[in-house]
Amino acid sequence: MTENFFRTLKYELNKINVIMFSYSWREKTAEWLKTETKFTALIHWLKSEITERKTLVAIFNPADNPEQFDFYYQQLAELSFMLHAQECILSPDCSNSLRDAWERKICEFFKIKYSEKLDVYVN
Repeated sequence: MTENFFRTLKYELNKINVIMFSYSWREKTAEWLKTETKFTALIHWLKSEITERKTLVAIFNPADNPEQFDFYYQQLAELSFMLHAQECILSPDCSNSLRDAWERKICEFFKIKYSEKLDVYVN
């Protein structure tokens, strides 16, 4: 009788363990997916802005437009910052805390924010 009781108890505890692990796993997976979706959106935003800045830098070349040098210089500085941020975020050595820091600085500098409903960064 005691042996059956302990076997049944062990079975029930194992079943509860599996349920708890399964719940915890789903929760962590959902959290990870949310974080990765956010950083994927940031990378997409950076790529589109980099393309736009490259076009502006090419158009306002100081050799062709010396009066537009300040605008050219600003666009070049922003382009450099974006390229560096993108490389750092995509680096396999980049930790989550460093990615968060990059995200905060990019949002602050370019005055953008993440829209959870749309899964994109907006101005």
